[in-house]
Amino acid sequence: MEEVLDRNPVVCGTATQTFQVRAPLFCPYHNVWGRNVYWLNHAFRHNPFTIPASSTSGSPVVIDADGKFFGFMNDVAVEGAEFLYDGESTLTVSVPEGQELWVDESGFSNSWKQYNRAVLSSLPDGSFIRDFWCDIEYCTWVEQKAVACETGCGPFDVLTHDSIDSYIRQINELGLPKGKLMIDHGWQNGDETYGDWDIHTGRFPDLQKTVDLIRNNGFTPGLWMSPIWLHPKSRAAQNHPEWMGPKIYPPEPDSPSLGDWVYFNPQPSIQAHFEEIISRFHCMGFMKFKFDMTYANKQFMKQLHQLMYRAVKNVSEEIEVEIHQPDIFFTTCCDAVRTNDIFCTDDYPWWRELTRVHMDVCAQSAAGRVINLDHIGGNAPAISEEIYLDHLELYHDATGHPVVSILPARLGRRAVDGLGEYLSGYEQSRNAISRYC
Repeated sequence: MEEVLDRNPVVCGTATQTFQVRAPLFCPYHNVWGRNVYWLNHAFRHNPFTIPASSTSGSPVVIDADGKFFGFMNDVAVEGAEFLYDGESTLTVSVPEGQELWVDESGFSNSWKQYNRAVLSSLPDGSFIRDFWCDIEYCTWVEQKAVACETGCGPFDVLTHDSIDSYIRQINELGLPKGKLMIDHGWQNGDETYGDWDIHTGRFPDLQKTVDLIRNNGFTPGLWMSPIWLHPKSRAAQNHPEWMGPKIYPPEPDSPSLGDWVYFNPQPSIQAHFEEIISRFHCMGFMKFKFDMTYANKQFMKQLHQLMYRAVKNVSEEIEVEIHQPDIFFTTCCDAVRTNDIFCTDDYPWWRELTRVHMDVCAQSAAGRVINLDHIGGNAPAISEEIYLDHLELYHDATGHPVVSILPARLGRRAVDGLGEYLSGYEQSRNAISRYC
């Protein structure tokens, strides 16, 4: 029988509470792209609502080494909501007026589940799940990079109608199960399309023909997009300068290509613009949209995600929306979250543990949502068969649907057989929805 708390562990604002804790502290909201920094031993001061949403940023909670649990209960009163750790044994939590804090210092094993239940009771119901949202997914992205390495081209350049035809034929030849098929980054017409999302007609002379190819082979079409990025030379920016929000990154030597690119300014008038874009592609047959590269201030990102999600659902409730912020307060803005961007190489020796913690953060932070176990074999195109199989092994007990990107035939027979066995097992269990509540 599951344990149940016999008290109400909620502290209301306005208050500053001090607690004795033992390091390391697990901070699922604290993520740096490509690194494993969720556990902290050093002093820090975080507002978990406004921290950058880098890669896979989870719920606004802190858990100490003994299981003591501290979590903010809503995302309305966020200014001044802070976790302050002295680097030794004291955690001070600022709870502003209108905010509440869930506290359980007992080491209760189901604290996170109880917290999720309490938070979700005040949020819109998240039980609306379409069956195909849990399907196995095939994504062109890492295969694009592998082909690019072989040909000397860029990963965007190799994404064409013909490459997708080849990708599907290889899946069919391997006898792998059907599912969703995601056309990833590269289908759009260059940088200046960000905001307009025009099709690169050189690579896709007739995108409808490509969608029909995907559907006729038994797959559900999906499309990658970063709709919150706005290029200053796009028609959207030229016609609506008021839509131009903050710069994506400050000008730095390591990001010169971004120039003066901006995020959309989160205002109601952009929703109709998003609806027009989504409707255009939905009419072709796209049933899933993968929203990407939303790494800024979390509260700012949430405002944009809310606008995008309403736009999509106004087009069709059937469409799946996937994002990469597995935060309980983002669950009203998505249908699925993904364990984003693992590089399984010697340059990232922590990849095994990072894979596990990304899976854990997603499963525990996004209760009631579909979990996308992003890219079997990781995001790096040059990996060995041994690493591929090692990474695949981590998927067997995980909650979420698998994503095949790099095709296993290029790695070896054992990779083919191992993937086929795993996908067959997933088809029988279809354990894709987080029940962590």
